[in-house]
Amino acid sequence: MKNFKALFSTLAICAGFGLVSPSIATAAWQPAEKPAEKPAAESEKKSDGEKSPVDGKDGKKDEKKDKQLTGRATRVAFLNFGLPQSAQGKADDMVGREVNSYAWKRVIPKLVAAKADVVVVRINSGGGLVSEMEPFQEMFQNDYKPRFRTVAWIENAISCAAMSPWSLEEMYFMPEGRIGGCTAFNGGSMQQVPPAMLEGLLAQMERVSRWANRDSKIMRSMQILEPLSATTDENGNTKFFQDSSGKIIVNPPGEILTLSAVQALQIGFSKGTASTPEELMKVMGINEYEFVAKDVSEFMDRNITESDRMHKRFTESRSKYQLALGAAEQFQGDNERQDIAIGRARQALRTMQDTQRTSPNILMFNNVNVEWFAEQERILKALQRR
Repeated sequence: MKNFKALFSTLAICAGFGLVSPSIATAAWQPAEKPAEKPAAESEKKSDGEKSPVDGKDGKKDEKKDKQLTGRATRVAFLNFGLPQSAQGKADDMVGREVNSYAWKRVIPKLVAAKADVVVVRINSGGGLVSEMEPFQEMFQNDYKPRFRTVAWIENAISCAAMSPWSLEEMYFMPEGRIGGCTAFNGGSMQQVPPAMLEGLLAQMERVSRWANRDSKIMRSMQILEPLSATTDENGNTKFFQDSSGKIIVNPPGEILTLSAVQALQIGFSKGTASTPEELMKVMGINEYEFVAKDVSEFMDRNITESDRMHKRFTESRSKYQLALGAAEQFQGDNERQDIAIGRARQALRTMQDTQRTSPNILMFNNVNVEWFAEQERILKALQRR
């Protein structure tokens, strides 16, 4: 699987395609003003007791996660994987563009410094770049899970947004939450990927399902037209079948699976349903807690909105470039007007180049590449030669 990322670097999943750049994510850290610490007597809830151990890279239990948390409340950080529906219209939510693994990796030391015990990945995204999927999977597995009890809280996790956090064992849902629809398309043509590439993607998700101790048949039915049924025994153990032989029909033949909150709970995929952070704490069995690392949460939200702004700037500049280029071609014979149009085209082209250097995967989202810029320069030079 070493070459998996390179193999899928030009692919998009479902509704999305891109990656935010190191230069956006490395903007100066701007922590929010910290609220005054509450006295112990004013803790928001009661004690949570023991945290579940988390497996590290080598599959062994991390002793740090196997200890009792006593003497203080559990410290919980919430990070948005795409802005919530309540912020609808403020920014887009594409994995690889607005939601990028670089920013998530960068804030780990800040979460450690905040002494976070739990990180809640609050997901609201309609998809994104396959090339960003594997970095997220490995980062959650190797960097987050050994340090924190890392859980997903799902509002909307479609396609790459379902696959990227798939290595997390604990998945909780909002009442309207859904996850699935992981069909793969080529980012340029939006045609389904060829069989060889699809096989690689299926194998990768089977591997990641093992990391999460999850039956790989669930994800397989989210990727291709495979039926899925399940039977739960008297001990609450659920067995899955890639046909309709189980008592519960999870995914009928001829469909791609998207699990609702109700369905996910019925088959044991979801650990519980919660509408608010406070409800989530109760479902997770955490009785005494405090919400921490708010500066980290705000930084992540700014990263999303800034990435969205850069993408919009690129598309606006591209539109201006096309208009100016069209005018330059139309004004052949009128040197003065043509020179003005060429100047405007060059200015728009420079803005696009600056933006893509800041956020490289913007090119994939706009179906252009470095060679495209070189070709535009040749076109403008040819027009100027008259």
